[in-house]
Amino acid sequence: MLRKFWRIGIGAAGALVLGAGCASSTGKTPARSTPETPAVSTTGVAPTDPARVEVIPWAPDRTYRRMGEITITPAPSSTPKQIDASLREAAGSLGAHAVFVIWDPKHRLQVVQVDPLAAERELKYPPDAIVAVAIRYE
Repeated sequence: MLRKFWRIGIGAAGALVLGAGCASSTGKTPARSTPETPAVSTTGVAPTDPARVEVIPWAPDRTYRRMGEITITPAPSSTPKQIDASLREAAGSLGAHAVFVIWDPKHRLQVVQVDPLAAERELKYPPDAIVAVAIRYE
């Protein structure tokens, strides 16, 4: 199990060399494909093109399936555009249609749903991280 998480961290770091930091998702591994079998992520759906993943300001009203949480720790020099691309890439690998940010204590993005209470902040997420929820519409 530890090896699985190690591979996730190495793969995510390699994919996000653009300076946006490293991304991880809750226990999901990247999809693999061969000529005879199309890629399917461990969420049970095919990966989504990151360019088609929406970054939305809050959870939508329409029905959706939660694909997982994405945690990104951007480099200090990362731009909002690079962070956005990292979120889209990670969400796409899970087969998500959209992603909404639930934690950005440094307000590097303009799309934070809510600021959690101070007690919740200290217990749940790293102080430098951006956390988002990847979703797939049903």
